[in-house]
Amino acid sequence: FEEAMIIPPTQIKQAITVAETQKAETVKLFSAIWQDMIDTLAEVSHVFVIGYSFPPTDLHLRTCFHLANRLRSFKPFEEVHCCTKADGQEGSVFANANRFFPAENFHPHDRGFEDFVLSKQD
Repeated sequence: FEEAMIIPPTQIKQAITVAETQKAETVKLFSAIWQDMIDTLAEVSHVFVIGYSFPPTDLHLRTCFHLANRLRSFKPFEEVHCCTKADGQEGSVFANANRFFPAENFHPHDRGFEDFVLSKQD
């Protein structure tokens, strides 16, 4: 697999895993990556969301997050950090982050990941 691929946050993202439209290597690779993500999210206690704004058009990842939570029996995460420059959309970004990653300790960081890292160095 040598070709770079940009996967937009759209409702047709899952088409990448359809054998009728994609090469077998692509279907196998992305199916495995997304299943690994679901399985990992089902097991972890801490989550860092970096630069993702939870767009309403990204139905595929929303489904993946729901599947991970279902595997967790909808148990809250211990701690979630959401580091996203939301450009005026902080309310919806952080509400969605908390919805998909319910946490006992939820930490929104609206200045992005770089600012979060710098704040931890002090």
